[in-house]
This record gives sequence, structure tokens and C-alpha cells, in this order.
Amino acid sequence: MGTLHLLNRSPDNGDTLDACLRTATEGSAILLLGDGVLAALHPGKREALDRCGSRGIRVHVLQPDLEARGLGGQLPRNVIPVDHAGFVDLVASHERCVSWF
Repeated sequence: MGTLHLLNRSPDNGDTLDACLRTATEGSAILLLGDGVLAALHPGKREALDRCGSRGIRVHVLQPDLEARGLGGQLPRNVIPVDHAGFVDLVASHERCVSWF
């Protein structure tokens, strides 16, 4: 499988998410973790994340980080929550990982 992109930066802190979305290709996955989970609910980024599905890119969010910020249960349908075991599975199922910090 393709690349797993790990995004740990808030969408309000620079253009890291935009750069990640430009770089991700079909068969890739994006995992939002740390402050990156805020991107899943950011009004200015939702449309871009929604387009990932049509490009063959899956978007995941680390559930414990989402819940730590009081945002559990608010995810859009196209964002897939994973626990720590799911995080490990994503790493193991991709050829390479790129960290966006």
C-alpha cells in the first residue's frame, strides 16, 4: 500500500495540512493525531478532507487524542477513528510513513 501521512499540527498553525493534502496520492492514508485532530472539525478544512475520498485517500483520526480535546462523537462520516492498536495497524500496512510536524 502507499504512504501513511502522520499529521500532528493544528490547522491554525501554518499550512502543514495543505502541504500534506497536496502530497498525498491514491492509496495513501492520513492519520490526524495530537493537535492535528482539530483538522477533522475545522470549518475551513472540511471540504479539502472530504475530497480525499474521491482521490482514493483515507483519513483517520486518533480517537484518544480527539477525546482528550473533548471532541469525541463529532466526526464527519469520511473520517475514520482509530485507537492505538489501529495506529499500529496503519503503520504496518503502509510501505512508508511521513510525519508532518
